Amino acid sequence: MKALRLTAAVLALAPISTPAAAAQWPPPMPATLDLSVRETAGVSRSGEVLRSGVPLPRSLAVTSTASLAVVDAGGTPVPAEFRVLARWNAGLSNTSAPIQWVLVAFPATVAANATATYRLVTNGSVANPAPAAPVTVSVNGSQVTVGTGAATFRVGGAASVPFDEVTRGGAPLVTGGALATTISGTPYGHSTTRSVTVEHQGPLSAVVTVQGAYDMPARGGGVLSSLRRYVFTAGSPTAVVRQVASWEGSDCFVQDYDTRSCGGNLNALRADRVRSTFLLAGAAPRDLSAVGAFAAPAATATAGAGATASLRQLLRANRSAPQAFQVDLPGVATSGTTADGGMLTASTPGGTVAVALERMHRFEPQALRLLAEGSLAIDLVDDRAWIGNRQGLFATWALAALPAS
Repeated sequence: MKALRLTAAVLALAPISTPAAAAQWPPPMPATLDLSVRETAGVSRSGEVLRSGVPLPRSLAVTSTASLAVVDAGGTPVPAEFRVLARWNAGLSNTSAPIQWVLVAFPATVAANATATYRLVTNGSVANPAPAAPVTVSVNGSQVTVGTGAATFRVGGAASVPFDEVTRGGAPLVTGGALATTISGTPYGHSTTRSVTVEHQGPLSAVVTVQGAYDMPARGGGVLSSLRRYVFTAGSPTAVVRQVASWEGSDCFVQDYDTRSCGGNLNALRADRVRSTFLLAGAAPRDLSAVGAFAAPAATATAGAGATASLRQLLRANRSAPQAFQVDLPGVATSGTTADGGMLTASTPGGTVAVALERMHRFEPQALRLLAEGSLAIDLVDDRAWIGNRQGLFATWALAALPAS
């Protein structure tokens, strides 16, 4: 996921350089704010949409996003999208209050390991153009279809899968899958959808939230619930997903933290595995590529029918033990310490599907796998992790629909 990251930050208000301006107090507020876009993964970017929160000074008195626009270093407007996150000393519904934080999205072009400067114009003097291929969103019952121009994603139609379908150029690359967990050695599926919500829809981005529950029987008055928050951006073949599994129950009284009141057992669930799988279209053989350490070369191999593969950040015996990851592809085995690359791809002549875990090395034990039945799997938990009463675990992962090459 490091290779997919861009960051945006407000630099500084334009300095007052003339004696006449310096004589004014308080000084006049500038009509623009500088935005610095830093590329940190060593990958050249061209028109890649980024989303970042930007603070606005109260003295600008910007009350509506209609007065905002983004321009590049040469002053040329670029497509942009704005969403109010907070207002000064007021709720979001108070449209007369100045905006304090705004979520800004725009396509940025920046060289590898370089910095590009854009400007946020706040006085309404500039209008942003529409994107060449805006994000499209359609809803059919509980199923939401999102088109980014590079791929089409369908979610929410079936409770048991993370994606109903993923296509590129009309050709299916993912045709289903499964959501599953194993608690204390017992496997459970996921057959309950609580809600499917289009949280945000704009020309450059869309956010869809799906909530549900695993089939584990209620324990301590609560079930193991799930939440997946999908973020899509214009022109991108990638969906970035924040996935959460939460135990809504408690084996003890909420106010009692003495484990003896739970019969001497921990007031927690032992999650041996929390898995999302994606059934791949196209038959074997598949060309595989696995990236463990970000700075190291990828491991590659070809997987025939029934073959398996994995990239695992291993569970240490204790916190003082050194970190370790293991890559196992057909005929290829490598290892290292930190899987900060965390990506596995599978390719056929019809296209490539890539999955990645963000900061995989910080959330051990986790894994990316190719399963024997022809699915890619993301294991948010791979081995075991404890979920305390009324607590949960999370991970951020990505799935991309890419060309065969």
